[in-house]
Amino acid sequence: MPNMILPTPWKTYIKFDNTEYYFFYFDEFGITIYPTDGSVCATIEWKQIKDFKVSHISILGKMTIKTTENTYKFQLNRMVIGCHWIKENTKYLENNNYFYKK
Repeated sequence: MPNMILPTPWKTYIKFDNTEYYFFYFDEFGITIYPTDGSVCATIEWKQIKDFKVSHISILGKMTIKTTENTYKFQLNRMVIGCHWIKENTKYLENNNYFYKK
């Protein structure tokens, strides 16, 4: 069930009640995705990644990871009230090219 609709000039974002949250860990081996609900994490190795893009508009962002077998898309919050570390981490990732250089 949608709980928020945000129209923008480019597209309309719809937020659903069953939103899932993840932590992302970047290192020299790849990207590890940790669901916050405690379920099993997944690691995508850099050699599997064919395309990696992060874009942002204002406070929203989008991360797309394409491998030979799948495409993963995530919406990113660039800042959250009361969580200054999200803004700091996002700025760090942007300044370091998201740790990925082909």
